[in-house]
Amino acid sequence: MTSSTPPSPESGPVVRFVAPDELLDFRRQVMFGFGDDYDEGRVASRAALTEALGATPLCIVAEDRGRTVATLASYDLELTVPGGDRVSTAGTSAVTVHPTHRRRGLLTQMMAKHLDQARDRGQPLAALYASEEAIYGRFGYGPATFAYWLRYSHHDVTVPDGPAEIRLIPLQPNEAVNVLAPLYEQTLARRVGSYRRQEPWWDRIISPFAAQNTGSGELRVVVAERHGQPVGYVLFRLRAVWGVTRPDGTAQVQEMAYLDDDVRRRLTYFVSNIDLMPNVVWKHSAFDAPLLLEATRPRSIERIVTDQLWVRVLDVVAALESRRYESPGGLVLDVKDRHGYTTGRYRLEVEEDGHGRCAPTTDEADVELDAAELGAVYLGHRHVHTLARAGRIHGAPSTIDRLADMFETMHAPFCAEAF
Repeated sequence: MTSSTPPSPESGPVVRFVAPDELLDFRRQVMFGFGDDYDEGRVASRAALTEALGATPLCIVAEDRGRTVATLASYDLELTVPGGDRVSTAGTSAVTVHPTHRRRGLLTQMMAKHLDQARDRGQPLAALYASEEAIYGRFGYGPATFAYWLRYSHHDVTVPDGPAEIRLIPLQPNEAVNVLAPLYEQTLARRVGSYRRQEPWWDRIISPFAAQNTGSGELRVVVAERHGQPVGYVLFRLRAVWGVTRPDGTAQVQEMAYLDDDVRRRLTYFVSNIDLMPNVVWKHSAFDAPLLLEATRPRSIERIVTDQLWVRVLDVVAALESRRYESPGGLVLDVKDRHGYTTGRYRLEVEEDGHGRCAPTTDEADVELDAAELGAVYLGHRHVHTLARAGRIHGAPSTIDRLADMFETMHAPFCAEAF
């Protein structure tokens, strides 16, 4: 990516938005930044997605002597928040800095341009998947959803099946979108932390280039039907391994959606019992997944807890009034924000029906917390008390209890897919 008039060597890197005709090269630079090899098909696929989402003017680069040395992009997302409303969110993505230009403040400059733009566009939230968890807290993002990475073998673990009346139908990915998209809207999109998928997102999911990032085979789709109506699906990939004495392949679950637990059990039993594939890996399993209680020998299920979606609040009033709360009450929050977007005190009053009203105030604070901690608790993950014990949220024990009662949700928030 080059500019028409390269700056002089003395001027240093320049941070700017990307022009529409630079999009393909932008994607190439992102791949380079993440250590991927250049592939024309994958670059074109990702560029088409970015362009279709209207994200072209939201791409940012840092240039040094006319060469791109850092990148950042934003997707327009609609994030599901407690209560079921969807909030306009800047999806922070494609963040790279060339190794030659680390520790020079380029990420700080790009992030400022990105968050300023999101605020000016009226987006109360920004959110991201973090490649490294130590980076984004200093920009006001907090880990708001968590998941399990699971691995087990059906030689060691047995899972229950669902009713036989639920039939399983294999579909080709390119013929399945019309079935998958409505089911996603009914299931995962109702889960707090998920975001609405526009058509280009589905194109990305079923793209043949996506398999190159997984280490496994092509995408496979199985839809569950009850009385002829779709009630769930599983997306998975297979990797065949031929051991000396028996097959040792792996079924990698990419995503599962279901209308009820009978469907979930049926789909889980299916992927756990595929011939030649004794090993099962779940990329993202919900933090409150019943599988860990239903399976025999749960100790044999290898599990790793990982953060998923990180949330950054940019407009406290709009964000807090957009979600619903588990119990009524009132609190004054004193929010600290080194970047200035949310600094101030805010009174939150929650009514019996869970609706909240929020406004700036000069009243004495009940709870003190940084913007990152506000983002961490915003979607309802049950760790208010843990953050308080870690010295990240401050207040009297009774007000910490009230904060937890108001903010934490019965079901753990979950984000099905990285972006």
